Amino acid sequence: MVQELASELDLFATCIELAGGRLPADRPYDSHSLMPLFRGTGSGSRNEVFYDDDDQVTDARQGPWKLHQKTIEAASGLTKSQIQSPPLLFNVATDPSERFNVVLEHSDVIQRLMKVIEAHHGSVTPGKPPALKLTLRLCLPLAADWSERVINSGRPSCEGGSARVRAGLPSAML
Repeated sequence: MVQELASELDLFATCIELAGGRLPADRPYDSHSLMPLFRGTGSGSRNEVFYDDDDQVTDARQGPWKLHQKTIEAASGLTKSQIQSPPLLFNVATDPSERFNVVLEHSDVIQRLMKVIEAHHGSVTPGKPPALKLTLRLCLPLAADWSERVINSGRPSCEGGSARVRAGLPSAML
């Protein structure tokens, strides 16, 4: 079992390496190849994982520690966020479900992770916003039923259900 930190962002550098390429050196990337881990030839090169909400880093993970400055409740179908003051702190090595906030016992860890977040913020340059922002809402009934409707009608439709597919396209294209 591998217990190194990794992120879905690391798939980018990993795929580039698998294809025989190299990341361009003209800018920093928040992506590290996972190939040394897959090959068993080295350890991971990621020390921290940052979680963000739009352009703000809200949480950070370093080693066994995970700090939450903002929590987001999305299970209800509505995204609700709440600022945590003081932040929440969990030791995910001993509490992987993040049920026991240990912020009062580890103020030193809070201070260190806050500095790590500040340093990360200072090292990141925001990119340009996308030219086209797509909105996609899917609440599909059974996939077989939905795909049958698409095949029979030639267009996505979930009439009789709550699903709609929208991608900012004219309705004639749906």
